[in-house]
Amino acid sequence: MDVPSRGALTAGPAEEVAKGPFGWRTAIVPLPLADVRRGWMRTAELPAGADHARAEQVFFQVAGRRVPGCTLRCLGHDPRTRGYLYAPPLGLRIDESPQLRAWAEDAPLAFASAAARLWRALGGAGLALGFYHPSTLAFRVRFGAADEARALHAVATAAPLGTALGRAYRRSRETVQHFPAYPKLGGARLPPAQVQGDVALPASEAASLAVYVLDLFAARPLRLPPEAPWNELVDMLQDDVHAGFRQPTWARRISEALSTPDDRLITVLEALADEGEPVREG
Repeated sequence: MDVPSRGALTAGPAEEVAKGPFGWRTAIVPLPLADVRRGWMRTAELPAGADHARAEQVFFQVAGRRVPGCTLRCLGHDPRTRGYLYAPPLGLRIDESPQLRAWAEDAPLAFASAAARLWRALGGAGLALGFYHPSTLAFRVRFGAADEARALHAVATAAPLGTALGRAYRRSRETVQHFPAYPKLGGARLPPAQVQGDVALPASEAASLAVYVLDLFAARPLRLPPEAPWNELVDMLQDDVHAGFRQPTWARRISEALSTPDDRLITVLEALADEGEPVREG
């Protein structure tokens, strides 16, 4: 990817530290900036985490130019700690907000559609997030002009596998144990291309988004073997699609398309991006 130059920026001492997945941690730190008084600093705790943090930083720099507002805003790096600095996102992860969590349980289609719109925007800019998951996405309510529909807006807040379409994912076979499980599908459930570090293609990005959406639609935790091969997982999702999902029509379309070798899944997810639901009042 064509990477813009990044500047050095010295942050203050960490005020709050959260250990996250992917072999890194995120700290809230004061910054000497007029428009961003506090930022996120990502530092690696494991060698594999350092690789993923570097890949993420390059991805966010490029995404900030091509699709502003869709990902974290990269501010630079701290030469003292070797951490990467970002402006906090205008949004919350579902697990950070009781209101968002209740909304997602009641109307998961709104969140699935928002994630699909993010997927479409990144793909249109030639970018691949690599891992669509509750830990990598935040949401906010976007209010447009008076005559525009209000909608949820998804923002990528972590991108350990982020890269450009046509370039290889950061290999994660050895580090997949640091990737978080899906709440209802169990296991990290990375598509084969992401695990192997293959070239990022529209099909592999669609597969990652599809797994995230099916987890959103699941009405309860599904009994899926954690070590099931990808093909077996896809077959089991199809078997459980009627009894286990709150959006059975969409879940069936997505799970069936996952098993096809053509672009059918991309077509289904494009339609999902146009669905959406009106925002709740209050």
